[in-house]
Amino acid sequence: MDDVFGGLEQPEPSDFGAQDFQAAQSFEAAQNFESDTPTGNVAEFAAITLDSHAGPAPSVSCGDVLTGYASWSSKQKVRTVKIQLRFWTEGRGTTDTGTVGQIELPGAPNGTEPFRFEVPASGPMSYYGDMITIRWAIVLTLDVPRRRDTTAEQPLNVMPHPS
Repeated sequence: MDDVFGGLEQPEPSDFGAQDFQAAQSFEAAQNFESDTPTGNVAEFAAITLDSHAGPAPSVSCGDVLTGYASWSSKQKVRTVKIQLRFWTEGRGTTDTGTVGQIELPGAPNGTEPFRFEVPASGPMSYYGDMITIRWAIVLTLDVPRRRDTTAEQPLNVMPHPS
């Protein structure tokens, strides 16, 4: 992710209260986009905020329910808005992707939408190896006509369910 703190050191949770840390996390998950178009400079904003998991890549267990909300703002027409819980592989061999849950909304230039996704009890779990990596994220996508889609991701670490 780009340096959204503008070169400043990212705050630690011990530096201030839990609510302030959650706000900083939301700021970190937010991605601002600018591009030059024939009509001028267009700014867009997309952010994902989790209700109860903290950190830049919060750990969740297989079977956990994730709740939160997605927020966006665009000066351009938005055809559709998608909020997805996804996993994908990176590395050698055949790549795999999966969408575990999805909310698709009619386009709106601005909005905030709550979401609720359940991480499958059977996984797959996150894995970071030399040959293959399995990644998880909640992804917000704004489909903007004649432009690259605007996206924001909240990475997740999916762990085994504690027995």
